[in-house]
Amino acid sequence: SHIRSGNRDMRGGAEGAASKAELKYRKAMAADNKNAQAMYNLGCALLAQNKDSMAYEMFEKASKTETSKQRKAMAYHNMGVIMQKQQQYGPAMEQYKQSLKLRPHDNQTRYNYVLCKKLKKDQDNNQNNNQNNQNNQNNNKDKNKDQNKDKNKDKNENNNKDQNKNNDQNQNKEK
Repeated sequence: SHIRSGNRDMRGGAEGAASKAELKYRKAMAADNKNAQAMYNLGCALLAQNKDSMAYEMFEKASKTETSKQRKAMAYHNMGVIMQKQQQYGPAMEQYKQSLKLRPHDNQTRYNYVLCKKLKKDQDNNQNNNQNNQNNQNNNKDKNKDQNKDKNKDKNENNNKDQNKNNDQNQNKEK
């Protein structure tokens, strides 16, 4: 079958194996477009080639058509991996949660979930820090503007006083 042949290519690990396997899995899907195993395997072949968005699509289709809890959990896990790779930790955590509901004892998925939770917290803290820094910069700009206004006002007042003094002195000389 096309699936077995594709699996052999993937296991062989030779250069270009994933693209050969991709073609075989696509043939399997052409023969039966509801074949969840072909969808999942195609997703794996695409993922191996860094074709993340297409791989995600295949895993998503596989998760909807797959009847085996085990394979469905693996599809959710791989969708989580793709989201995590793109630093979308919230969606990754959701995918890992779905996987863990089906396979609660999967340590790799649990590890990835906890890692994403930490990375998301760090990411949120960095975003908050960046926002606070931006706010502080804006506040400092406003403060500097106000200080400069005050300095200019004082300077103008002093210039006016000096000018008035000079005018008074000139008037006294004329008398």
